[in-house]
Amino acid sequence: MTESVLHPDIMEIIRFIDEQKLKSIMLTNGYALTDELLRELKDAGLTGLSFHIDTTQARPELDDARLEHEMELNELR
Repeated sequence: MTESVLHPDIMEIIRFIDEQKLKSIMLTNGYALTDELLRELKDAGLTGLSFHIDTTQARPELDDARLEHEMELNELR
């Protein structure tokens, strides 16, 4: 899966959606998000974020974990 916030035209896409009076919700794994980027996304018109975190992702937070069930990721989510 490609990370949506890394798309080179993401701000223009969100602005276009906002200009159409539509709501935009972005699916992200959260890795690339910073406070500054979140402000820019909000200013462009982003109305929501949905985070995708699952046991198949290589994440520093999970390096030593032996997860057996998705429920074990709830704290990270």
